[in-house]
Amino acid sequence: MNLSEVAVSTHARFLKQKALFTAAARANREDRFRRGALVELPARGDLVVMGDLHGHRANLNKVYNALDLGNHPERHLVIQELVHILEVGVDTSYEMLEEVAAIKIRYPDQVHILMGNHEHAELVGEEILKGGICLNILFKEPIKRKYKEYYEKARVELDRFLESLLLAVRTENRLFFSHSSPDRHTVEHFDLDWFRNRTSDFYEDGDMVYNLLWSRDYQDEAAEEFARRMDAEVLIVGHTACKNGFSIPSKRHLIIDSKDDRGCFLTLRLDRPYSHNDIGKTIRRIDPPRKKKTRSGS
Repeated sequence: MNLSEVAVSTHARFLKQKALFTAAARANREDRFRRGALVELPARGDLVVMGDLHGHRANLNKVYNALDLGNHPERHLVIQELVHILEVGVDTSYEMLEEVAAIKIRYPDQVHILMGNHEHAELVGEEILKGGICLNILFKEPIKRKYKEYYEKARVELDRFLESLLLAVRTENRLFFSHSSPDRHTVEHFDLDWFRNRTSDFYEDGDMVYNLLWSRDYQDEAAEEFARRMDAEVLIVGHTACKNGFSIPSKRHLIIDSKDDRGCFLTLRLDRPYSHNDIGKTIRRIDPPRKKKTRSGS
């Protein structure tokens, strides 16, 4: 293949990416359950919720393939925090973004994607360091290799897709899902209308969006107030790594973590109420540990 053929191939690849992210961003914004930056789901069907994925495509695919969304039109999937692989090595989370964009196009009113602090960091240009390594650089390098001289244009299309992500999902049976929840100093500024009135550039909405996505205030005082303001019984979030795939840090919170071999997810019905204790019973391991075989004695 000569240089001109390589250029044509790269250009064709970019055009395909542009069409993909344009259609997926439109599907995000035109989700029939969406108002502003909030999706509100009715009391029918069922819901599967995943925590932070950080590029773990195997975990996403295990859950997604089992859902059979095409044959269950009232089944929903909530996913979050797609970008930045946290381990040292090549970051392939961009490939997950493309995969999720295609899933959203296929099931526009059943798949709902929450913005995490890592997507927000990519949008506003904030560096995230882990062990002295800049995750933003690791994320960018594979995109540059794939799109070469079209990298800047490809990045614009990617950012438009990220801009279209949700901040929260609320269900009629009073469950509230967001990447995190605000701290006790900011919580008084939030209500459901704040989410409903967010425009397409809500990610630039200063300290409030930053606090919503980055805070780890799980004290009962802040949790109770935020749950009251969201008219929610349980707050289901990601953002914090969990050794066992989940954590229950307050009387309102449940943290779900889906990014590794201990990752978990939730399976919920939308037509029945849940208490905080009930929610704990819906936790499932993505890859359950196999039972050890025992030898029978002679």
